[in-house]
Amino acid sequence: MKKILPIVCAIILILCFFIEQSIGKEIKGPNISAIYRIPAISSELPALPKKHSLTDKEPFPEPVQIAFQRLYALNHNLAIEIGRLPKFQDEVEENELLSLNRFTELIENITPEHEANLDLLLKVGLPEYRRYCTPLQAIMWLLEKKSDKQPLQYSLYELLDQSWDFSEKSRWKDYKEVTDRLNSPELVNYYERVQFVYKSKKGRKDANKGAPKKLFATKIGNCVDHSAFDAYCLKKGGYRTSIKNVHPSSRGYHTVCVFKVNGNKYYLDNGRPDKFLRRGIVSSDEHKMYHDLKNISKGGTGKSKDPVYWLQDNYGLGLVYLIKEKSRVTNIETMCKNLGLSGYEKNVEKNYIKALVKNGFISKPTPYKKGRSKDFTYTINEPLCERFMEERYHRPKNAAAKW
Repeated sequence: MKKILPIVCAIILILCFFIEQSIGKEIKGPNISAIYRIPAISSELPALPKKHSLTDKEPFPEPVQIAFQRLYALNHNLAIEIGRLPKFQDEVEENELLSLNRFTELIENITPEHEANLDLLLKVGLPEYRRYCTPLQAIMWLLEKKSDKQPLQYSLYELLDQSWDFSEKSRWKDYKEVTDRLNSPELVNYYERVQFVYKSKKGRKDANKGAPKKLFATKIGNCVDHSAFDAYCLKKGGYRTSIKNVHPSSRGYHTVCVFKVNGNKYYLDNGRPDKFLRRGIVSSDEHKMYHDLKNISKGGTGKSKDPVYWLQDNYGLGLVYLIKEKSRVTNIETMCKNLGLSGYEKNVEKNYIKALVKNGFISKPTPYKKGRSKDFTYTINEPLCERFMEERYHRPKNAAAKW
């Protein structure tokens, strides 16, 4: 094992290097707004470089020009941002013109509450780096359909729930198009938690072989794959990111994507089984679940040790599973499968379970039925397990509130 760890760490470093190289070539900043193709407006805007592709395009048809002029008269910034959306970069179709006119009508009659909410949506991502404002695209998608609902009332995640229909394959099949869309931590987190499934795998031989694109295609990957995808999307959106090992007791065992906003550091951690440890966006000082050395120091030594902090975090993963198993009947294979630990059955049986019994969290497992069944039954120490969940796995109030 000691011989393998340096190799694993080296592979992670190589992965980070490849991500840096591939992303550095793609960052181009915001799309040029389509309102440059409207003579009555473009004369008021800074001149484009002579060789820019928009300078070679014909002006929009008159109905499109009128629609943009109406919006521009109401709100210059909104007209510019709408013009950056991918669908307005080329020819405007009838349904897109319809959504533009409907959006303008909303802005004409906007309430102070909806205006404040729209302002928050416009700030999702880094305006100076993102290709376009993804929440605006989501609003326009909703306005293409007949609906009595007011899209400006939705919070970001409500808006995504309403507009991101992954059954519309044409919108979600192109890797570049989708990763352009995922231009903020909130957007990456939402997409990843809905679309991707965690699966453990031994070794990281493919860590530097297009991990982000492979995860996008297969929708299945481990923590390295998830972290690589996170970093790829966020760097395209202009964020400072890195991939970090967060398990001091076992170097290279688990990685997360780290990003910074206004000098504050956050982790994006979805590379874990859904039901248990998929934590999404957390502040770095909150991410304590893997800090074994800190937890052990809290736990003390000898007879006075506190099992809540002494218990290693991977064993804690097994404990969370057993706590949530209401029937109190399971078997090692089922447990490992649900935890994404297939291939580690012997380790779970000999170490995880043994540690949980020794520290008083569960009773010694007993066979559930005689014969060939591998099921076992157990009881849990309710007060100790409740304190464990409160101390180690509950998020503090207002944790990473921005997200």
